[in-house]
Amino acid sequence: MNDSGKRMVVFYGSQTGTAEEFATRLCKEARYYGISAMSADPIEYDIETLKELKEVEDHIAVFLMATYGEGEPTDNAVQFHEFIKNEETELHGLNYAVSSSYSTFCKSK
Repeated sequence: MNDSGKRMVVFYGSQTGTAEEFATRLCKEARYYGISAMSADPIEYDIETLKELKEVEDHIAVFLMATYGEGEPTDNAVQFHEFIKNEETELHGLNYAVSSSYSTFCKSK
């Protein structure tokens, strides 16, 4: 993130492409309002560098994570899900946003 000059990164977990499309739209809207933004497929992103995002002034990470079945993470978000669930993962100081309209499936296993 520091190297890219972006202040906002939108991670998407998508099985059918809907979350990816929403991520792309959100980045486009952010740029319209003067916020440098990028979307990221968590399987192609070194998720360990998420900790470095805290060093970017006025940063925010947005997580648009679809689920399928009984709330399982999408194929491209399995590693991210394991990273977040790890008790040793320390993201203190990270500004982030999470949204879901499915309260039943917000409790990912």
